[in-house]
Amino acid sequence: MRTPSLLAAALLAGACFSGSSPTSTEPPPPPKGRPDDKSAIITAKQFVRAISRNKQSEVRVMLASSVRVAGLELFDDPCRGKFDGEQTVTGDGLDVLAGCLLELGEDSVNPGSGTVMSDRGRWVVELEPTCASYKLELMERASGGLAVAAISARSKCGGVEGGEVGGEVGVAGDMGPPPPPPPPSLPKNVPPTSLESYRIAGTKMITPDDADKTRILDSGNQRVIGSFKLCLDVTGNVTQIRLLKSTGVPGYDAKLAREMAKWRYRPYMLDGRAVPVCTAITFVYSQSVAPPPP
Repeated sequence: MRTPSLLAAALLAGACFSGSSPTSTEPPPPPKGRPDDKSAIITAKQFVRAISRNKQSEVRVMLASSVRVAGLELFDDPCRGKFDGEQTVTGDGLDVLAGCLLELGEDSVNPGSGTVMSDRGRWVVELEPTCASYKLELMERASGGLAVAAISARSKCGGVEGGEVGGEVGVAGDMGPPPPPPPPSLPKNVPPTSLESYRIAGTKMITPDDADKTRILDSGNQRVIGSFKLCLDVTGNVTQIRLLKSTGVPGYDAKLAREMAKWRYRPYMLDGRAVPVCTAITFVYSQSVAPPPP
């Protein structure tokens, strides 16, 4: 008898979004009336909010059937190399694009103010949230409302270290107040493969409980995939675990998060000093035989 197997793969966020189709089939309700500059800004902000809240299905349905990507400046592989040039994305590639766009959403819940230019039924909206910059081209749908037909975007925070603090030197005898302390370094995005060598405690092979194995079997799936964002402080302790893609089994999601919280790492060293880091971990669980009875 074969036994259930677990393949734990470490991939960066974005690769895990290429499989299932989005669950939602309708975009957010468009503003009433024919599209204009105001409705274009409203739609663009809805799109950015969906990204910031990790609503992949909402992002996907707001994309047109053909989307021109004029360069996405992302920090995480494999998304970083997948959409970094000019290209037109269609079909299943739109699912992957929607997943990769979620990387831009960290700390960008407020889309900020927007500027808009319109020409012949198309609107170009520029938005500057906290940690990303967007230039979106929207077009009118045949069914009404607007769809995102072109995207240029970049992440402004991920993978960037804190800057230096400068100041002027006072005259002798009047040095003035001391300069403020440097801001804390933002976590650096690193590949999970490079972080794995620093792990010193915790279980990597995390299997579902028997009850969840039965749920997986009953669902007709032989494989489930879940992805999490994992962040560490300068001492190697886990500071954040955020679900990026559910396995579809809430109990298994919760167990994965609990076990990841027990992971411990040596400090991640960069240029001779410890730095906070983040990565994305993807778990792939395969089950080919019925689980044991509870």
